Amino acid sequence: MTALLEVCRLSAARLRDVLDYDSVSGVFRWRITSGRAITGRVAGRLKGGYRYIKIDEQEYRAHRLAWLYITGNWPKNQIDHRNQSGIKDDNRFINLREATNAQNQSYRVSAARNSKTGLRGVHSHRGKFYAQIMRDGKSHWLGYFPTPEEAHTAYLVAKNSLFGDAA
Repeated sequence: MTALLEVCRLSAARLRDVLDYDSVSGVFRWRITSGRAITGRVAGRLKGGYRYIKIDEQEYRAHRLAWLYITGNWPKNQIDHRNQSGIKDDNRFINLREATNAQNQSYRVSAARNSKTGLRGVHSHRGKFYAQIMRDGKSHWLGYFPTPEEAHTAYLVAKNSLFGDAA
């Protein structure tokens, strides 16, 4: 629904009229002066770590605008940041890829905050360690392992098998 709204609101031509995008640095700069927009100034504001840019009274995430700017089309899915550094404002085009929600979630590296093992996909029960992975809402059991590291290795192998370059 959001993507449909974006398509109706902003074209690639309009985006390029008001902003310059440096695909190497990932930075948008205003091409116009209007209200708070001043020619040459970095566009947008940070909110929750992501950069948002307001154009024609509509706010957009900068990584989605980067996709539109370079490809000329709104992404059909989510836009994921390839780097796993946690920098949500790294909007270099080389760092962006289109991903489904399942793929986007699989790219996460860190374990959940409440993880007792600290390793993604690894759980403990009565002194034993087991691994499992989710895909398309289904849990895939990977087995019990003597150490958390071995369970995590099994998780990474399964992740690469199920999600390809997501590992």
